[in-house]
Amino acid sequence: MSSSQIVRSSLNDVDRAASSGGACHWDVGLKSNVQHVFCLNQAGTHLLLISNEVKQGTIYKIKRSGMEQVLSLNEHKDKLTACDWRVANQCGTCLISSHSGEICVSTLLTS
Repeated sequence: MSSSQIVRSSLNDVDRAASSGGACHWDVGLKSNVQHVFCLNQAGTHLLLISNEVKQGTIYKIKRSGMEQVLSLNEHKDKLTACDWRVANQCGTCLISSHSGEICVSTLLTS
């Protein structure tokens, strides 16, 4: 089974990235025969990932060493197609939609 990757690299230090051959800070392997959709929170510290294989969204905390699963969102009845994450005041709102038109809205409170 072949795999795809989510790769974190830095654009802040272009010279260092070029001298290291464009090496990434870390990567996460994903199945390549599965469609993945993701979005980041406003601060770029967490990632919401959905795929057409799993019927729920998963939130990961982005760390220097990779990603750590933090939370799974409600399960849908059909394959997932889109996601979005917005922050207002002290709440984050995650939207996940499925192929059938079902939309799940999850409100996350900051700690």
